[in-house]
Amino acid sequence: MPSISYTLEHVSASSFLGYVRFVPTEDGSTSTRIVWSAKWTPSLAGRPLFLGGHILVRMLKSAMRQALDRFEEEVTGGASTP
Repeated sequence: MPSISYTLEHVSASSFLGYVRFVPTEDGSTSTRIVWSAKWTPSLAGRPLFLGGHILVRMLKSAMRQALDRFEEEVTGGASTP
């Protein structure tokens, strides 16, 4: 199964490991499910700035959702699946 792992360096995190898997769908179409996960530890500066990481998690989820929506629009030409 194709996958990508990556790390980030940011003032709000002392460690960050992301993992993206590309899972083929079983319905016989050419669709692929993208599964994204991340593990991270807030830095000393990130703990008070982002309330122990809760705000950062919400920001990351929102940013990733927007990026994936744009990616889907580009790939499908604006057609989205229900």
